[in-house]
Amino acid sequence: MPEASTVASDTVGAKADGTPRRHQGMSRESILAVAADLFSRQGYRATSLQDVADRFGVQRPALYYWFPRKVDILIAIHDPIITSLTEELDRVAALDVDADEKLTLILASQVKMYTEKTAELAVYLGNEAELPEKQRAAYRQMARHYQLTIETIYRDGVEAGLFEDLDPKMATASLLGMVQWLHRWYHPSGRYNADQVMDTILSIARHGIRRNNPSDAVVPTGAHVVRTHRA
Repeated sequence: MPEASTVASDTVGAKADGTPRRHQGMSRESILAVAADLFSRQGYRATSLQDVADRFGVQRPALYYWFPRKVDILIAIHDPIITSLTEELDRVAALDVDADEKLTLILASQVKMYTEKTAELAVYLGNEAELPEKQRAAYRQMARHYQLTIETIYRDGVEAGLFEDLDPKMATASLLGMVQWLHRWYHPSGRYNADQVMDTILSIARHGIRRNNPSDAVVPTGAHVVRTHRA
């Protein structure tokens, strides 16, 4: 926490009554957006509070009203993501629909978030180790709840004859991994729009990548690949 004298002596810090001095385009939300962009581009450790402040044309103490420490920004990026994901999972899990519909809704909600908040999700997925232990422990508990819940949904689908009888942890981790990798290649202004990404991921999740009744299939056999022909 910065010393009060440090903030008071800086002409771009807080006012005498503790409220922040106004800077064009500067707010808690805009600070988080700028920080997420910087953290995702150049790394959390390599980014300083002054780097964030520079985007607004101010000095570091101007941020202290909202975020006294850099790690406070990191926590503020993580909190809404894990909370939103968990709340949506619990909502879907409680619905009176089959497991296939539940899994589809969960993946769709994840794709929507990951395509709308690519920088925030990159920060969320890559910087857990930078968080204080209290937050890490809480997030790990929420992540475990998330994983166990989605595994239960998968098991329900297996019992209902909707899903292949695969290891639930491996199957669900593979499905979620398709979404979690989006931050590495998806960009809102890139070649694919969010709807195309969602349609493709959901299609792979529900139907795989093989065509129905393929007439020419490639089947791996050990270290070799053989081609089979079907009538």
